[in-house]
Amino acid sequence: MDEQKIQTLTEDVGKLGLSIQAKFKEVSEGTMSKDAFAIYEKKTNEIIDGLKDEIAALKVPPMGSSEEKSKNVEMARKEFLTWQTSMHTAEFPKETGLHTGAWVSESGTKSETTGMTWGKDTLTPHECYALIDVSNQNLEDSVFNLEAEISEAFSKKFGVLEGTAFVSGNGVGQPEGITLNTTVVASYKTTSGSSAVIVATDLMTAFYALKGDYAKNANWLMNRAMVGYIRKFTDGTTGQFLWQPGMVAGTPDTLLGVPIVEATDMASAVGSSVVVAVLGDFKRGYKIVDRIGMTVQRDPYTQATSGNVRFIARKRVDGKVVLPEAFRLLACGA
Repeated sequence: MDEQKIQTLTEDVGKLGLSIQAKFKEVSEGTMSKDAFAIYEKKTNEIIDGLKDEIAALKVPPMGSSEEKSKNVEMARKEFLTWQTSMHTAEFPKETGLHTGAWVSESGTKSETTGMTWGKDTLTPHECYALIDVSNQNLEDSVFNLEAEISEAFSKKFGVLEGTAFVSGNGVGQPEGITLNTTVVASYKTTSGSSAVIVATDLMTAFYALKGDYAKNANWLMNRAMVGYIRKFTDGTTGQFLWQPGMVAGTPDTLLGVPIVEATDMASAVGSSVVVAVLGDFKRGYKIVDRIGMTVQRDPYTQATSGNVRFIARKRVDGKVVLPEAFRLLACGA
């Protein structure tokens, strides 16, 4: 093949690459129609339903490990399925009704099996912010990189803010918390027989009330103090502890065979009507949508006459229960 042909072929391949890149950019930047399911990096055929069991088992570090300690500051995002969108809202297809099935003879007449319906769940990212003023002299005289420390502090604060919202947010101007979702509270809650006590049988009742497909990929979510409280529970017959430590490095501690995740925003003690634990398949039941990651604006002008520099951090995120039946709350009696 002569040099002219090689050059022509190389140019054609380059043009094809640019064309593919342009098409990808067109989709990723949100130029799809308004009614399209505007989520990228994930296939939209991951429909919200209660039938498929496609999510792999979650990996949670053992309690006491350095990884576990670092994530105890906030509710770990990795237990949820997180999506990135470039649009104002994100829409997920949702199965709202199932068709039936029927037996038929060899030559029998088949009629339509009705009942299959579809809908959608919509998440609209909410904005959170933090703002601090720092004197010019502090910025000038600091022996360490003060601006980097400020950025890290913003990041941690937003993590704590998100963790609280994902557990107990009211959904108004902020993400919806699992423990406040009306359907979960009304239909998927196990209540103990006392306002002051949770016993081993309450854990078992909650565990077996969760459907098997969700139980296979479930986690317990509870406060560290409640983990210590429940860790003392034993089987009434054999005396064996229900809580079991991870016996191999990297394997999680378990309760009734289910990994435990600590969340500081869960209740730390029993009490009347208090939700002490959440059991569920978090990746199927709850979705997080990120619109804008954390950005920090350095404003040297607004507070200039006061000798300060203003730092403003913001981000946009939403979270919502999309499959209530994937969860089970464990609460004390009223």
